[in-house]
Order: sequence, then C-alpha cells, then structure tokens
Amino acid sequence: MMIYSKIYTLIAIAVGALLSVGCTVGDEPIQTKPSGIAFEIIESGFNSGSRAAESDYLTEFTAGDECGLYIVRGATVVYDNVKLTATTGSDGSLTWQPAAGVSVAGGLDNEKYFLYYPYQSDMSGKTDAYATDGDGFFAPLVNGWEPAADQSPYGAYTASDLMTATGTASKGKEGMLLLSFAMTHRMAMAVIEMPKTVYKFTDATIPDYTVAASVEFADGGLRPYGFSDGTYRCIVNPAGGTATGIIGVYDRGSKAFTVISNGIPPGSYKTYKVDGAAVTEKEHTLRAGDYFYCDGSIVSGSEGNPPAEDCLGIVFWVGDATLKDKTLKTDHTGCNHGLVVALEEIETDWQATDVLVQGWLDYNDNIWLPVKSGMGASDPLNNIQGYNNTKAIERFNSGNSEEVCVNAVQKVVEYRTRIKAPVHTSDWYLPSIKELTLLLGRDVEDIHNNKGFDDNKNLINPQLAKINVTQLNKGYYWSSTEYRDYMAFMYGTALKEVFGVSKSYNKNAVIRPVLAF
Repeated sequence: MMIYSKIYTLIAIAVGALLSVGCTVGDEPIQTKPSGIAFEIIESGFNSGSRAAESDYLTEFTAGDECGLYIVRGATVVYDNVKLTATTGSDGSLTWQPAAGVSVAGGLDNEKYFLYYPYQSDMSGKTDAYATDGDGFFAPLVNGWEPAADQSPYGAYTASDLMTATGTASKGKEGMLLLSFAMTHRMAMAVIEMPKTVYKFTDATIPDYTVAASVEFADGGLRPYGFSDGTYRCIVNPAGGTATGIIGVYDRGSKAFTVISNGIPPGSYKTYKVDGAAVTEKEHTLRAGDYFYCDGSIVSGSEGNPPAEDCLGIVFWVGDATLKDKTLKTDHTGCNHGLVVALEEIETDWQATDVLVQGWLDYNDNIWLPVKSGMGASDPLNNIQGYNNTKAIERFNSGNSEEVCVNAVQKVVEYRTRIKAPVHTSDWYLPSIKELTLLLGRDVEDIHNNKGFDDNKNLINPQLAKINVTQLNKGYYWSSTEYRDYMAFMYGTALKEVFGVSKSYNKNAVIRPVLAF
C-alpha cells in the first residue's frame, strides 16, 4: 500500500539472491560474493501539471507492496515478471525479496532492467521486449490499464496506481549490483478538496484537528478513497482518455457536486475545490466526555442535551495515541488527538481454540509490535497499541482457519462494516489492555500493580446516559493484548483490575471497540 505525502522518498533495498556485478567476460558475469542485488527506487510523484519538475504527491512504499521485475538481454527476456515483495527490516528500513528459492543474476553490458507496480500475476502480452525504454517496454500494459471504478477500499485505490521505470546498473556496496529505478506514475490523479472545519484546541499541546465535509459518492461514477487530510483522491485515465464523472453529495445530502476529471496529463494531478473548499475555524476545549460524530465533528461533553443522532462515540482519553503505536503512526499519522469509545458492546469469547497468536506471527514475518505481554511495568501491556494489536491479529486470522481465529477481533471487523467511522480516523479496533484501563479505570503507570480505580468509567457513563445508549456496566472487557497461549488480558469492572483469563471464557465478557482520531 501507499501513503501520499509531500516528503521526498528514497528507499534503498537489498534483495537476497545469487549475484554478480560490474564487468563482463563474454556472456558470463564476473561473480562477486553472493550478497544480493541492491535496489534504489526513487518515485517522481504526481505533479501539478503546471510545473513538471515539482512533485507534490509522493509515494511511500510499505511492507507487503509488490513490484514486478524484468531483465532483458538483447531482445531476450531472461527474468520474466519476478515478484519482489517489500518487508521491514529490524532497523525499520524496507527490503525487497523475491520468493523463496528464486535467484536473480545480472550485470552484463547488454542488459536492460524494467520495473512496474503493482504486481500482476498475468502479464501475457503486456510487454514489448524489443523496446529500449520503460515507456515502450510497458506500453501494452499502460494502454490496456483500467483504474478501478470503486477506489473507496484502500487496496483498490493503490492497485489502480500503475507505475513503471527503466533501471540503470552500477556497482554498489560490497560488490553488489545496484539497480536504480525512478518510478513514474502512468495514470493521473483527481484530488477533491471539501469544505473543512478546523478545531483550534485551547490546549496548545494538542495539534489542530481538521474535519472535511463528509461525502457520499453516487453509484455509477468513480468512488474515490478518502485520506486522513480530508481530501478524496482517485486514480484516473490521463489526457486523451474518456472523461470520468465523480458525483457526490454532502451536508447530509443537501448539496451535490460533479467532477469531470478529463484533461489531466499522465503523472499529474488536478485539484477540484468543492464550493471553494472553504475553511471554518472553531475554538474548542477537548476533554474526555466529549461527543464524537459520524462526520468527525465534536460536541462538548458539558452540553446538557447533546444530539444523539449520528453520534458515533465518546472521547475517553485526550493525547497522542501514536507515541507508542508505530503501526498507527505509519497508517494514520494524524490520529494524535485522542481516543473514542463505541456506543455498543458485543458479547464474545476471545478465541475458542487456544493457539498462541504471537508465536504464529513470529514464524510468519512478524512486522508488528508484540501483542503478547507479561505483567511487568515495562511490558507491552502498559502501551497504547490496540491498533497495532488488532492489525497483527487480523493478519493471524487471515492465515488460519475459522476455528482458530480470534473471535474478539473478528467482531470488531464486523462492527466496522456496520458502523462507519470517518476517513480521517484509525477506524475501529480492539483496545489494548492499557486503553481499557484508560477507559474503565485511571491513567496510571504499571497498570497491573495500580488497581482499584473506576474514575473514567464514572465519567463516561453519565455521558452515555445522556444519549440513551449502553453504559459501561458489563463485568469483563476483552483487550487485544495476549498473555499466554491459552490466556488473554481483560479488565474486570468489579475488582477494577487487569488480569489474564482463559481465551474461551465468555460469561459476562464483551468487547467495546475504540478508535483514534
């Protein structure tokens, strides 16, 4: 997947494979040590169209992204659509790896190197081996490319963004072959800016919070992806293609707009400002107990009669949830204002069959913070990292049978489809045991040994009562923090403490989803 930003991105990656580099003797490359091929990938970004040298939206590749590599000698394709997958190294840098058992060699004078994104399993008839550059080599692929009509799921949006490059070879560190690629966007991008409300919080330590007008896009036209900065972006066919309509309504359906995204050159973007994308500033004192709404707006908790319609949850903690949760920070950098609890809770066990989630993750290219924790003061149970835990467990669920899946997280996934969260939030996740302590107890260090509090529960329940929804009265609340192979952490409201319990326990046990904004 990709995150667009205005930050120049340079990713240097090493692929472990059989290699060679440098000079040649006949048709045989001179072998160095089998240290791999290093890739340097520079993405030129979408530009505004008026200043071709200025790139405003750049791409940051993340773990799991896949590219297709071609190596051509003369007019012969010797490496055909080799899939390279991005993984995160121990230092946080990306490395690109071919599939296990696949080796790649190169470094001859008559070689050409081509790369494209996103990877396609079937590339039959989509390349021209006689071409001398990436434009010609991938011309059949580009000419037949159709961006998805519905790009509202993030995966569909990124899968529409075709990029290609021609590589250059040089000698890298430790005798490795260095292949450098400057990726170019072959499609165009429409950027839709909506009217916005900017909350200027009275506590200067809390950054401004921007809420763009919520949009419903009509069936039959393109459906863009909503970014956390409030813009909607859509990959479209470039100039010369068919004009594409993007039709939407906002302000609870009272206002409509249509964008015709034609005439955008390849590799460029065009911004469409709906109603001038007017900005309204609003001063607000953000506190636990505030009401959070479907469009991302906030109403003070001191309101005696807050609107119940479209209320999504209650703010229960104010602060930067990305400080400990690197996964949340990567996926949703702007979710650094606070945490919101859902208005519903769902009865469930944690997992019907005792399988250690952490063990499975460690065996399967684990890229997440540990979901398993002991009870010590420095252990992960003292971290706000429920988003990370939920994403890691979703990966576990996707790789295992239904009987083994973590039911508590699956219930959250189902809740997301039923109760839509604003695009600029993290979306719903299962809170960590630290986040449950913030919700039901008190903000303390060493949560296992600091117990007996229900301050925040007593603050939030009257707020829930004002809008006549389910209060925090169940006995046991599941967290996303694992304890052992057969136990997970939960919070008991009667004893007001954190403890580990059998994953299959389901008596008076519930989940209560939360989100970061």
